[in-house]
Amino acid sequence: MTESEIEEFERLKRRIRGDWIATIQMELIKLDYCAMLVTIDNHEAFLGLRPSLAAIRAIQNLYENTRGV
Repeated sequence: MTESEIEEFERLKRRIRGDWIATIQMELIKLDYCAMLVTIDNHEAFLGLRPSLAAIRAIQNLYENTRGV
């Protein structure tokens, strides 16, 4: 692959990742939770999950992390 093809591929990966994160955030909003439970900083914990399942997992993580506080 040429350098320009590699750059285009990387841009495409970032766009797909951004769309996927936005879809998870929309699912969180539908469930009446903060969309910022899933961001570019923590999205890797949800890789491979459907957006609806990733949203549920993010909510579960929220409650697990705040238990006992």
